[in-house]
Amino acid sequence: MPTFRITHLGGDIQTVQASRVVTDGAVVCFETQVDGRWRSVHSIPAERVVHLQRRINESVGWRWIIARPMPTPGHVRH
Repeated sequence: MPTFRITHLGGDIQTVQASRVVTDGAVVCFETQVDGRWRSVHSIPAERVVHLQRRINESVGWRWIIARPMPTPGHVRH
């Protein structure tokens, strides 16, 4: 499962495992698919996110790349 690293306003760093990250502009929501439906595993106000990265695995190890949340129609599920 993909791993995301969030740098919060204030400098705290948090990692979250989720299949995808979406946003409605106000909330960043990390989701995973369960029984064919997207379920939230974590959410955070967008104004609290300074930097968002996704870990990618390569043949020589792994590295962090910039992650951009997908826009979601309507509201973000909580």
